[in-house]
Amino acid sequence: MFFWNLFLSLGQVFLFLGFLPVGRFVYDWIYDTQFGISIGKGVFGRFPKLTYRIYPPLENPRSMAEMDAFFRSLSANFTQKTAKDIFVEGKWHDEFTFEIHSNGGVVQYYLTCKDYLKNNVETTLLQHYPGTVIRQCRDPFADWPDEWVKGKHPLFGNMFGGDINHVSHDINPTQIWQDFQNGSDAPDYDPVTQLISMLETIPAKNYAVIQFVLRPWPVWADLQKPWQAEFDKIRTELATNASVQLDESTGRAVAFTDQEKSVLNGALRKMNGETYKMKFRFVYMMGEKEGRGLIQGKLFTFLKQFAGPNQGYRPDKDSKSSTDWGGEDHPFGWIIGAKFAEWQEKNYWQREQYYREKRAYMGMLKRHLMTGSTPFVIDTEELAALFHFPITSTPYGLPALDVSRLSTDYGVNDNAALIGLPPSNLPM
Repeated sequence: MFFWNLFLSLGQVFLFLGFLPVGRFVYDWIYDTQFGISIGKGVFGRFPKLTYRIYPPLENPRSMAEMDAFFRSLSANFTQKTAKDIFVEGKWHDEFTFEIHSNGGVVQYYLTCKDYLKNNVETTLLQHYPGTVIRQCRDPFADWPDEWVKGKHPLFGNMFGGDINHVSHDINPTQIWQDFQNGSDAPDYDPVTQLISMLETIPAKNYAVIQFVLRPWPVWADLQKPWQAEFDKIRTELATNASVQLDESTGRAVAFTDQEKSVLNGALRKMNGETYKMKFRFVYMMGEKEGRGLIQGKLFTFLKQFAGPNQGYRPDKDSKSSTDWGGEDHPFGWIIGAKFAEWQEKNYWQREQYYREKRAYMGMLKRHLMTGSTPFVIDTEELAALFHFPITSTPYGLPALDVSRLSTDYGVNDNAALIGLPPSNLPM
């Protein structure tokens, strides 16, 4: 009788079209997460992706501030979606991707977005970076195999990579771009300089990709409650552990230290500011194995610059491809024993590593937001510190970009679309 009633109930729901909203959402979710074709204009609509090569200005002392303004302006153009828009009509915001590629040490910048977003993204970028050259081009991954099969890739025999995530809850702030300027118009130093220097040391037969997949993501009403609960938790913990500090102007004791205040102020800023959902991905393709350890060390050094009191960036332990059983550091290593560990390494961890390589490779090619680890939420001030075009000439003696690496023919065919006028000091 139970199953008969269940059958009747499901039949009634079906007759009243109750499955349509659920079916539409499942359909959209599968395409977005598995095939990278997000539904932007309706459930059965399609938008092709376009790829652009970006040539930033050779001199831009306000790069971090302008990138913050760029992300704010872009986010403001996206209207907030309701639950009905997302779950019934499939109209969530599409992502776009900024990428930094190093092909044997030659650094290149790319932008990929859906075609209906291109005018918005291009116009906003040129407003904040006048003199930028944006040229439509072929996807740099167009000729790469769709699937990673170790030993069968035409260019690379090995790879490693994975996602980079927050250390703690997203509400905790990392360093923002103002922290690198100390109140001045130009920075004390450019944090991206380390990243560019690392990418310029890539061996000739290797290829590195830094990928920022971004989707405008305001802290919606359904997130406000858990974020507020996390904020209250942080405030309670800081109040419990607060150190006595004297206010220099009044001489009175204050409850929180300056560092603790910066944590709370940063959390409030993220709750009320412009935010994005982001996948931060690093993939290193190797035609030769030399330099892998050096590249990893430089990447970690770059990430340490942005660490805050309660927050930072680190490789996601469940998606990074360099994984094994743990060796002597394994908490139960002395119980497992060397023989069982060897068997486990061969029959599980090597397969797990290969699976993670395939997943990182697919996520990179398809520019998936959801493939791999869960994306994290970042605000525009944190994002501008992490990604901006290099500041190439400032009064503080920052090293200039190696202009000899700019190709005179832009590296694409002459029929590609050129957007924006080249700067006067671009080498021709």
